[in-house]
Amino acid sequence: MERAAKNMIQSPRQINEEFQRLEKTKVKMKTVNRTIIVLALLAARPCSANDKPNGYLGAEYGSYSTGKERNVSARGKDAGILSLAGDWRCELDAQKKGVEEKWFTRKFEKPIRLPGTLDEAGYGEPRDEKTLRCLSRKFEFIGPAWYQRDIVVPAGWAGKHITLSFERVMWESRVWIDEQPVGARDSLCTPHAYDLTGRLAPGMHRLTVRVDNSGRPGASCHGYGDEEQIRWNGLLGKLELRAQDAVFVRSAQVYPDVAKKRAVVRVEIDSIGGESFDGTVMVTAQPKSGGPATTAKANFKIAGGALPLELVLPLGGNVALWDEFTPQLYVAHIEVAAESGRNKTFDRANVTFGMRELGQHGAQLTLNGQTLFLRGTHDGGGFPLTGHPALDVDGWRKIFRTCKEYGLNHVRYHSFCPPEAAFAAADEEGIMLLAELQYWGQVGADWAGTPFLRAELQRILDTYGNHPSFCMLSMGNEHSGDWDVLAGFVAEGKRRDPRHKYAAASNEYIRMGKDPRPVNDGDEFAVIMKGPQPEPGYEQGRIRMMERLLNGEPPAFDADYRDIVTQFAVPTFAHDLGQYWIFPDLRESAKYTGVLRSGALALFRDSLTAAGLLERAEKYHAASGALAVQLYKEDIERELRTPGLAGFQLLDLHDYTGQNTSLIGLLDAFWETKGIVTPARFNRWCSETVPLARLPKYIFEAGETLTARVDLAHYGPQPLNHF
Repeated sequence: MERAAKNMIQSPRQINEEFQRLEKTKVKMKTVNRTIIVLALLAARPCSANDKPNGYLGAEYGSYSTGKERNVSARGKDAGILSLAGDWRCELDAQKKGVEEKWFTRKFEKPIRLPGTLDEAGYGEPRDEKTLRCLSRKFEFIGPAWYQRDIVVPAGWAGKHITLSFERVMWESRVWIDEQPVGARDSLCTPHAYDLTGRLAPGMHRLTVRVDNSGRPGASCHGYGDEEQIRWNGLLGKLELRAQDAVFVRSAQVYPDVAKKRAVVRVEIDSIGGESFDGTVMVTAQPKSGGPATTAKANFKIAGGALPLELVLPLGGNVALWDEFTPQLYVAHIEVAAESGRNKTFDRANVTFGMRELGQHGAQLTLNGQTLFLRGTHDGGGFPLTGHPALDVDGWRKIFRTCKEYGLNHVRYHSFCPPEAAFAAADEEGIMLLAELQYWGQVGADWAGTPFLRAELQRILDTYGNHPSFCMLSMGNEHSGDWDVLAGFVAEGKRRDPRHKYAAASNEYIRMGKDPRPVNDGDEFAVIMKGPQPEPGYEQGRIRMMERLLNGEPPAFDADYRDIVTQFAVPTFAHDLGQYWIFPDLRESAKYTGVLRSGALALFRDSLTAAGLLERAEKYHAASGALAVQLYKEDIERELRTPGLAGFQLLDLHDYTGQNTSLIGLLDAFWETKGIVTPARFNRWCSETVPLARLPKYIFEAGETLTARVDLAHYGPQPLNHF
């Protein structure tokens, strides 16, 4: 076998001949470059011969059709998945001449490990800057980078449906197989998937990928920029090839029907080759924690093309519901068996889902019929060690468990949609997420970025829609421009996937300043910092304390915001609550051991040193932190005192490293304690049950009588009957 392996490294023809010989004799190959890929059931529309291969994205920006992304996960050892994780080769194309010079015909030399980024590999322009704006990169490269590896396709994959997938890419990818163009993809937040059926015969092939992280219309968001994550270049998450039989599961969506204690499963079956098949699809659902299973079955006929099927799963009288207190999950096992006159096929997939139903009672959200109050925080997807969002469940589980420790049940993602792992972790932890289209700016019908955002909306819903934690979707942050276009996005979301609630933007204050309507047409919730109507001292009423304090208004310990909330007929959330700055803890600099450093902390240290105040830094940190805790407490309690309010979103539970280094968190940028407040103390005013005294003032003198009304904000799993 060792001699055979050495002889193989001669030519592609000899490699293929040796490979075929080994396959026929069932000898296990140990060395042939690297095995490759398969999609973890997140796939796209087949690339047809009419797909434009090169140079067509630059002016159109997403005007081509990318088709459906897969939304189910493979199961079992026979799933036909080959991982592409490992050693690749790369070249940087700073002059953007690679396509013109046909770099896809070259063999690259620079080694790189993928999944990963150029920053993590130490490639790019070295940087050594100190800035207050955001974290500083050690290396930076903006432009096309090319990645390459050789792959070996097993003989058993002949005649299969083959898909290539890269889980996370910034921003555009293009693929060549053996110097032949395959197509391009441009999603920022869903997998880039390519149909390689008919392009990969068994044997050796060269895979070349061009990734361009250059800015484009729509490049104003936390999904693309340096305020939170960086403008990285690379391939992240699952990098896979997948082979499926001729009849296969294209996608599956599960729609909970809590009232009828059932789940409606919509499965799309697809086939290749045009041969006629008779088949059966069987769906079995079972609680993830164990318990009785229920099954539904349907027969079908297919002869090329896609076939939608709908099955109903009755879940019984003891259906396990998903919420923040008991985040019960189900797994639907999907099996598709088909047979023609001469062929038998089989495919399988899993879908994890939760039985939950969002509704509205008055101007508040309900979950499974119970009134819901969201206690949330802002996040922009920043991970200071890597510069990109975590692609593993454990990385997100740490964040969501920290949120739960501090009494929160909700996270809003500012102009950012997190990856699959975030939704999976939130499903398990009972955290309700608001994702956003990755844009922050002006939208218009004739704007070049509008087709991209519309396509991204569809891809997000198709890819992440099954997750019960995916509760709300906003079309971005603080938009301006054509609000009818955004209303069309909302209508499309509601039509395509009614499992979530939708709004045209988070914080629509720009529109409200010119438009008397409290919300945009079709919005199902409102995230606001201002009301639509004026109040004394303000052009528009403020629903948070920050601007009131800046305006010289003293804290009012018996006040609330009911006058603003009653102007809205949809569930209303206070936007970016807090923003109280805490003096930096200079010791935090030692935590930046990855691809980023905090130039701001270095500048703060330099400033203190020059002023002779460095020894007081820890005292400044402790004193400003104590004040911030008190201010956050008053802010949160005033929101909780407001009848009819649907919730709040802090800015922030943890530090916000963008927008000139906003050290406004009670935790640092790593979601770790600053030592200024414990979870137990914070829970006294931020949890599902909080007693609230309405006090006329905070300072009482001897001889005065304290008379106060006490309210109780209670949003726990059970009613308090004896209060």
